[in-house]
Amino acid sequence: TNPWANSSHLFLTYLLMNPPLAGGVSGLTPITPELKQLAVDHKSHAEGKLGTTFSHFEPVEYAQQVVAGMNYIIRVDVGDGKHIHIKIYRNLKKEHSFTDAWHEEQH
Repeated sequence: TNPWANSSHLFLTYLLMNPPLAGGVSGLTPITPELKQLAVDHKSHAEGKLGTTFSHFEPVEYAQQVVAGMNYIIRVDVGDGKHIHIKIYRNLKKEHSFTDAWHEEQH
């Protein structure tokens, strides 16, 4: 039985925390200055998607997935021990676009 089958967010968190299969999502890596700035640049998009504002917004780690370009899944500390994930796509022309955001499951 797949323990992750009932929750897409738990499944993605599992993928982020474990080494990937070929073509999958990489493991979590400490944030780079470039990706930190990219996440900060898309903060308002994440706030709009999640229907809230964040007074604390500190990107800490990321995973990446090679597609026709690159998906970056960035883990962001939003204070009070809580985190969100934001997904940003970089196309082959190196143009970036916000694609999704979600709250990390608390355990």
